Amino acid sequence: MSRINNREKILLSKYKISIFFISLILIIFVAFYLNRNEIRSFNSQLIQSTSEKYGLILKDINILGLKRISEKSIISNIDYLYNKPIFLISLDKVEQNISNNKWIKDMTIKIEYPSTIIINIKEKKPVAVLLDNNQKYYFLDIFGNKIDQLYGDINKKYIIIKGKLAINHTPKLFDTLALFPKLKVDSAEFIGQRRWDLKINNMIIKLPEDEIKSALEVLINDIFSKFDEIDYNLIEFIDLRINEKIIIRLKNKENIEIFKEN
Repeated sequence: MSRINNREKILLSKYKISIFFISLILIIFVAFYLNRNEIRSFNSQLIQSTSEKYGLILKDINILGLKRISEKSIISNIDYLYNKPIFLISLDKVEQNISNNKWIKDMTIKIEYPSTIIINIKEKKPVAVLLDNNQKYYFLDIFGNKIDQLYGDINKKYIIIKGKLAINHTPKLFDTLALFPKLKVDSAEFIGQRRWDLKINNMIIKLPEDEIKSALEVLINDIFSKFDEIDYNLIEFIDLRINEKIIIRLKNKENIEIFKEN
């Protein structure tokens, strides 16, 4: 009986010791956690007060390069940084907060001590306006990517792009038109999902499926350069789709055929 009692006492003692050590570990952990938070809070207060003392807090955000983007739309995403210690501000975080703007192509961000962040933004440059199948207008960049929806009037300096699947073929068209900077194209319509009609000087230029560059060279060298005083208002369209000849359709429905020189 005494052996049993002794064994029970030993087991009880071990149990109590185990509980004690577990409790002690929990107390130490909680104490350490609380102290760490207190230290962290103290350090934050110390850094803030020291930064304020020496003027090393964010006071100004200067944004350069804006044309279409409003300064307010940029500042509103990072204004929480004002009065923060400037050397603790993450420039990567600043970039993340403003890079979702559709018009931003690229940017550089730097700190100008003691209290300024300078953001230099390069905006995307629209070269055309797309009229999509839902009759909505979108700005397009040189790569044929949509930038943003257009509301209001269309500036005449932009080419209007339309036609089913037109957006998929605009990069190649833009590359070709860039070779003819004096050619003022008002609009381009993708016809039958295979070729382009251009509107120039209020008349239609029917381009072939392939060899667009060669066709435009013919237009400039064989038509525009040889007929300086041509009245474009009399012309309905110029057809460049046939290899051997150019067809000029007048608005009175008469055709003029010009055979190409070999």
